Formats: sequence, structure tokens, C-alpha cells
Amino acid sequence: MALVEYSPVLANSISGLAVAAAEPLLAVDPPRFELLLLCLAPVMLVVLWWKDVIRPSSFERNPPRSVDHQPIAVWLLCGAAVLFGQMSAGLLSLKLPAEILGPAESLQHTAVRYLAIYAICLPLALVLFKLVNAGSADSKSGTLSPLGLLKGGLLLLAIYPILAGIGHLSMIVATHFGPGPPEAIAHTQLLLITQNATDPYGWILIACVIIGAPIFEEILYRGFVQSAVLRLCGSAWLSILITTALFTAIHLSVAQPHALPVLAALSIAMGIAFERSKSLAWPIGMHIVFNALNVTLAIAST
Repeated sequence: MALVEYSPVLANSISGLAVAAAEPLLAVDPPRFELLLLCLAPVMLVVLWWKDVIRPSSFERNPPRSVDHQPIAVWLLCGAAVLFGQMSAGLLSLKLPAEILGPAESLQHTAVRYLAIYAICLPLALVLFKLVNAGSADSKSGTLSPLGLLKGGLLLLAIYPILAGIGHLSMIVATHFGPGPPEAIAHTQLLLITQNATDPYGWILIACVIIGAPIFEEILYRGFVQSAVLRLCGSAWLSILITTALFTAIHLSVAQPHALPVLAALSIAMGIAFERSKSLAWPIGMHIVFNALNVTLAIAST
């Protein structure tokens, strides 16, 4: 598949690790499909503005979720518990027998550790999120419906031209003002996937990236962090932007600089979707499709 040529920058997170797939800036005119995406980006922005989705005062006309049923301490403690659970699961995964874990830094080692981490921390995150939203006035806030996941995935495809446009601009800046064109695959985990796409352990790693990471990260960042900030300040936009700053900052040490604007734009989009739909299923669906596209394009480029 040549689709990777049409995606200047893509980014994907794996439990706090960023995966960036970037196509070097072409010396010739970009492919027609990429041009189409770049042309659609401003059109989608106009549509979102017209639909009162991204206007600064839009949340005054369409209020965000209600988070008043829990004090801010509960939101923060749940987020801290989920984060602690992830770190503890990471330590426990190192205690697995050597024959199961495999050699350090091998595909088997990485895949088994990720699988163990998500097998431990995901149930904890899901249960806490369900419990903390039990008394919410928004009936959908604590549910992860298949329809919501589907709508979120379709929304990601709709705004993909915007992400592609931001990525293209980031590539231009990085190429002309940086030491050179960014690496095509900017993270070792994604490189590991592309080199072992047909290996069963590679399939495990892909499943963790596409399914485990989006669910865990959206519960942590949107479900708890964004809710805590919204409970504290009462401003939907401020809660989205602060959560985005944290979401992007956590990737500073593992993602190339040119990938960060796309990560930030994706985070803002998922935050808006969460407040608009009042269901975490939407941003999870967006995250899943984004990661799936990223992995697919990276594999197709090899």
C-alpha cells in the first residue's frame, strides 16, 4: 500500500510512549491524494466552525459533561491509582519466568510485557471509571458502547485531513529548520512492529498498540485528568487544553519534535469529542482508529 506517502506525520502512543511515522518531505509535488487531504483540511475546519464545534463560546451554548457528582480529589485519586497500577504492572511483568519473558529488548520480551501490563491495569482502569461515574447525571458517561466507538472512529476519519495538514506543516518546518528530514519511523517499538509484522509476538504487540493503549490512555487522560480539571475550573476549553498539554508533554522524551503538533491536535479533538458526546467511547474509538492507521501505514511502507 502506498498510503503512507500521503501521511507526512502520524503519531501514536503506547502507554506513555510515542510512536511517530513520518514520510520525508518530497522534493517533487506531493501525490494527488495528499493534495486532496491538504485541500480538505481548511474545508473541515470551516465545517467544524459552522457547526459550532470549535468556536470559543461553543460550550456556552452546548454545556460540557457534568462532573459535579464527584469531588476533585476523587477524580485525581482515581487517575493516580490507574497510573500507579500501570507502573506496578510494569514491575510485576519483569517477574515473569525467563522462558516466557524472553531475552531483554527482544520482540518476545516487549510483547509479553505489554500484554501483561494491560492485562493487569486495564481491568483496574475500567472498574474505577465505571464506579466514579455511577452517580453521574449523564447516563452515557460511564459506558463504552460499540456505537460510540464506531462514531468516534468515523469522526477520526473525518478530521484526518486536518491532522494530515498539521503534519505536513510540521514536516516542512522540521526539514527546513532542523538538522535534516526526520526519520521515517521515529520509535523503536513501531520499528519492531514493522520488522516482525508476521510474527505472533508482533501480532500481540500490534493488539496492545491498537486496543490496549487507546482504552488505557483515554481513561487516564480524558476520563480522569480532564474530568478533574473540569471539576476544578468549570471550563471545558481549559480542561481540554491542560489535558492536551500533559498528554503532549509525556511524549517529549520519546517522540520527535515534529510529531508533537499532531499529538496535540489529536488530543484536542478527542477532548472536544468527549465533552460533546459525553461518552468516553468516542475518544477511545478515535484513538483506536488513529493507532490502527499509524501501524498499517508503517507496515505498508516497509
